[in-house]
Amino acid sequence: MIGALSSLSSSEFQVYVVSISSIKRYVMLDVIGGFAFFLLGRIAFNSDLLCIACNIVASQMLNYVVPAASA
Repeated sequence: MIGALSSLSSSEFQVYVVSISSIKRYVMLDVIGGFAFFLLGRIAFNSDLLCIACNIVASQMLNYVVPAASA
């Protein structure tokens, strides 16, 4: 454990910069889009388990479809 602490103090400090546009894109696609598909699934299927599955699949689908449409 002492050896691990000494190697951390001698290593460089890395800074990751996240742009505000990528945060907005994440919120727009994953949170709002996933919630919208959750509500659509709730109306169509009337089952919480299928709604959660619809939310997961729709969020992943939006991550692949939106960048492909903008290219």
